[in-house]
Amino acid sequence: MKEDVNECTIDNGGCQDRCCNTVGSYYCKCQADQKLEEDGKGCEDVDECAVVNGGCQQRCINTLGTFHWECDTGWRLHADECTCIKMDPCTGGNGCVHICQSENGTARCACHAGYRLSEDKNICEGIELGIVNSCEKNNGGCSHHHEHAIGTPRCSCNHGHQLDSDEKMCIDLDECENGEACCDQLCISYLGGYECRCQESFQISSDGCGCDDVDECLDVSIVCDQLH
Repeated sequence: MKEDVNECTIDNGGCQDRCCNTVGSYYCKCQADQKLEEDGKGCEDVDECAVVNGGCQQRCINTLGTFHWECDTGWRLHADECTCIKMDPCTGGNGCVHICQSENGTARCACHAGYRLSEDKNICEGIELGIVNSCEKNNGGCSHHHEHAIGTPRCSCNHGHQLDSDEKMCIDLDECENGEACCDQLCISYLGGYECRCQESFQISSDGCGCDDVDECLDVSIVCDQLH
C-alpha cells in the first residue's frame, strides 16, 4: 500500500491560511469572514454588504473580516445596531440661542418676546426690551387702551375721557367745564359725554347745540284774552 504524502508539510501546501491534508490530496481553508480566491489557495475578505446590503436599513460599511451599519445624515442608529431612527433636528448642537423649531426635518431658530433673529439666523438680539412683556400683563396698567412705546406702554382713553395725572387711569372729561361743549345755554355733563339743554321758553335747535325761541302763540293749548 502506497503511503499518503502530506502536501501540507511543504510550504503549507501553498495555502495562504490553513492547509488541510486528505488521502491522496489536500485543500486550503480560510478563517471565518474570508473566502478562497479563484486559485483555491489565497484568501480574500468576504463583503457581507454585497448580499442584501448586509441586512442594513441604510448604509452597510464593509471592513476586513467584519462589517457595520451606519445611518444617513439626520438619522441615528438604534440600540439594536441595525435600525435607523429619524433625529430631532432641535436636539444636540442646533445652534439656536433661544428657541429651536423643527420644520420639515430642519432646525429653525426663533426668539423670545422682545428679541429678533440676527442676520445669521442664530443669535437673538434685544429690541425695545420690556415693551412686549409690559403690555401682556394687566393691559400694561392702562385702564382703557394701551399701545407699544419705547420704555413703557402708552395709555389712551375712550371718547369722553382723559388720562389722569398717572398717565394710566382714565377719568371722565367734563366738556362743560373745559369749554369743549358747544351748548349755547345749559350744559349737562355725564360719564363719557355731555348734553345741551335750553332755558324755559327755548327749545334745542337741530344742531343739538343752539337754542331757538319758542313761539307760544303757535300753541293752540294756550288761551289768550285778546290777541296772540
